[in-house]
Amino acid sequence: MKKYFFITFFILLFIVSLTRVVFAGLGIPFGGRIISAPQAKEIIEAESAGFICAVEGTTFNIKSLSQKNSTTGPFLIPVGTKIKGIPSSGKLILGLYTPTPIPVTCTDPIGATTVVMVYPVTTFGVSRR
Repeated sequence: MKKYFFITFFILLFIVSLTRVVFAGLGIPFGGRIISAPQAKEIIEAESAGFICAVEGTTFNIKSLSQKNSTTGPFLIPVGTKIKGIPSSGKLILGLYTPTPIPVTCTDPIGATTVVMVYPVTTFGVSRR
């Protein structure tokens, strides 16, 4: 009996690991309520400290609906991404993002720099309200 349990366990573990690799190639699903848009709170914090951030698109953070007190992001919708609704605070969003973050460089007038890492969104849709 234990022998079959371990064999079944390892087969399921193998299938789950393959599924994660397949989905990682397409993007990782995310969803929730947008809490900061058109700029993510990390970008807002950097700019309020005197930095100027060169963002090529729209950034935002979301509050996950499945994990009540967690926020995720920041996410980036790059310029040129097919838009299915305009992301704004309070709307629901569902989509896929790339698991490898890209840097957004922020500079201040003195020449100091800071980097904010954002996750690019590949596909998404937002609620109408």
